[in-house]
Amino acid sequence: MENSNSRGRASKPYRFGWSTPGAVFFPSLALAQAEPPVIGTATLPRDLSPWGMFLNADPLVQAVLVGLFIASVVTWTVWLAKTIEILRARRRLRQSLHRLAGAASLSEAAQQFGEAHEEVGQFLAAALAEL
Repeated sequence: MENSNSRGRASKPYRFGWSTPGAVFFPSLALAQAEPPVIGTATLPRDLSPWGMFLNADPLVQAVLVGLFIASVVTWTVWLAKTIEILRARRRLRQSLHRLAGAASLSEAAQQFGEAHEEVGQFLAAALAEL
């Protein structure tokens, strides 16, 4: 009973074959051979356009997409409004600084701007209050 296992049956001696060295050096090959190939049975939708995918989506996904679209429109609107506001302020500031550069003295500049509510006029009023 040299070649017997615990149940008393004769066991085959282990034999090295060509696949054994491959399994030792490339264990992924041994695993790949043991698993059957996976064959997908799902069918893809025919319309893969953004609108077609939106229409085929679940209602929750559609609600999220509508919310993202609204948030995007609001964001771009705020960006455009702030850009226009900054450009107008720059233009006003350039014109005011050009007028300020033409003044010979601080009192003359204060007379030019008078009661103006511009940034440069407020700056001049603060400068005169300090003196």
